[in-house]
Amino acid sequence: MPANRALEQLPSYDSIFKARLALKAGKPLPAERQTSPVKSQTAHIHQDFFSFGELAHRWRCSRGTVYNRLRLVNAKVLDFSPRGRRSRKAVSLKTVLEIENRLSKPLR
Repeated sequence: MPANRALEQLPSYDSIFKARLALKAGKPLPAERQTSPVKSQTAHIHQDFFSFGELAHRWRCSRGTVYNRLRLVNAKVLDFSPRGRRSRKAVSLKTVLEIENRLSKPLR
């Protein structure tokens, strides 16, 4: 996406100012501020498999940490390469959710 196009999608200072005034007064947000262009661009897309890079982005860690976490829980990884060769590997959504539930800590 070109830089000019991205700047056009950002809300103007006036619309942000009006939204803050409306919130302080207890009024609902103006219609132009109801949906965020940033959130609509990053809408969740259902995936059945994740690559190591996608998991690193999702878990906010390095790809090496992803590899170590998967190895720690003996997760099954889908590998498309011949034995001993490098290639893209994929991890199923079910495995990712199990790891996240096991390793995440509850908020107190």
